[in-house]
Amino acid sequence: MVELDSFQKDALKEIGSMGAGKASAALSDLVKRKVSLTTPEISLAKTSEIAGLIGGSQQLVVGSYSALEGDVSGRILLASPTKSAMYLVDLEAGKELGTTTNVDEAASEKLKIIGDTVSKCYLESLTEFLQMNVTRSPERIVSTFGESLADLILLGIEEEYALFVNTNFTIPDTEIQGKFIMLIAIDSIDKMIEAIKKQLG
Repeated sequence: MVELDSFQKDALKEIGSMGAGKASAALSDLVKRKVSLTTPEISLAKTSEIAGLIGGSQQLVVGSYSALEGDVSGRILLASPTKSAMYLVDLEAGKELGTTTNVDEAASEKLKIIGDTVSKCYLESLTEFLQMNVTRSPERIVSTFGESLADLILLGIEEEYALFVNTNFTIPDTEIQGKFIMLIAIDSIDKMIEAIKKQLG
């Protein structure tokens, strides 16, 4: 299994911080509320542990995710408990919190806009800093239990371990909470580390 030294972890955390910072600023603009972030956590963990990261196997969550392709393979995910996701839709639409009660077609379109904005910010940070060619697939919206969402996200990823960049976010004075998660496949980590060394000289 790949091992990361302190320099590599710090560099990857910096990339995660830049991505999360851009994502939170863009999300703040969309919902017209300040979004607060925690410092990104960097971990090499079993891919099976992602269900726990997004709220537990039996918690109902809404996820917006896309696949990373090119020089880096992985996933970018915005995941929230269902109530928080519905509140995000209301804020984006300028409605009173609690107006949206289910993930219908209109809510899905709003969530795609939110998810696309978050994913784009992460990708920009990754490509700008590392000077790597990375693209992403269209956003997918899924409302299900955490375990089922994890299974969908991991489709096509066969490695037992992956790199997780995990950032929690909240919107003060509301019950909104969620996570930005970037999952990097093991075979992409060496490429990222080499790119980091090249950029930092």
